[in-house]
Amino acid sequence: MRERNRLRDARRLTTAQLGPLPAAAAAVLGLFAGLPDEIRNRGLVWAALVIFIAVLLVSAWGVRLEPFRRVGGQLDAPTRDDGLRDDDFRPRTQWLLARIAHERRLYYGASPGGAGDAAPSLQESFDRERTALLAVQILLAVEVVLLALARLL
Repeated sequence: MRERNRLRDARRLTTAQLGPLPAAAAAVLGLFAGLPDEIRNRGLVWAALVIFIAVLLVSAWGVRLEPFRRVGGQLDAPTRDDGLRDDDFRPRTQWLLARIAHERRLYYGASPGGAGDAAPSLQESFDRERTALLAVQILLAVEVVLLALARLL
């Protein structure tokens, strides 16, 4: 449980950081583009614009994962017409075993060669978002360097 909560919180923090970075990249690009007399190398500004588009694409790729509450809900037992779930009628031991299996699928994903569960595990989701965040941060730094060089060279 603790590991699941840690991963869920880490995903939330990573997504919160990933969201505003394209806006920061746009602000930087806009500030430099607003000073046309100060720009000596227009080619570097065009390269920075390409980097900005890459920031948008990587950020969109990183945040398009489903939220935790939906991933967890996909694995729950279906609800019957009377509002109850099939889990409500299981013996306690079977119910606990089903919940443990549910938590394992959330954390580790589908078993190899198993159920064909399409939902990514929490670990896979976090790794993907963390990779996207790192890529966006690097691209933003490259954009700033290109724009600074465009003014200096």
